Amino acid sequence: MDVVGDLLEGRVASLKPCGAFIDIGNGVVSLLHISEISRKRISSVEEILRVGERIKVLVLKLDQQRRHVNLSTKELEQNPGDMLRNPQLVFDKAEEMAEAILKRDAKMKADAEACLVATLTGLGPSGNLPTQGLLAPAC
Repeated sequence: MDVVGDLLEGRVASLKPCGAFIDIGNGVVSLLHISEISRKRISSVEEILRVGERIKVLVLKLDQQRRHVNLSTKELEQNPGDMLRNPQLVFDKAEEMAEAILKRDAKMKADAEACLVATLTGLGPSGNLPTQGLLAPAC
């Protein structure tokens, strides 16, 4: 099964008022919720997607036991509303955006771990004891 952060290509299996059901293969059909299609408000899923269309989606959350996958295209938008203006551009740049998201998330995780270590050891990010009553800037 795929992992969080993976970029998948799927086929729009059906459209509902709440979003689009995407066939991502291996017998898995998952909902791309209307709120995960674009950062701009969408009044109708049919404005953006068509049944049978091949699209690229990012895996946000995965529950392997329930075979439930949360998907997003809005995370692949370079600018809010790109999915409304030019979905093909979003799909064409999907690999680049997915890579940037993975790098951003890895940096955030490393920063959080460094902050935790600094907090637990009583040292600031520079390795010096922080001034009493002040938090280290990175934390």
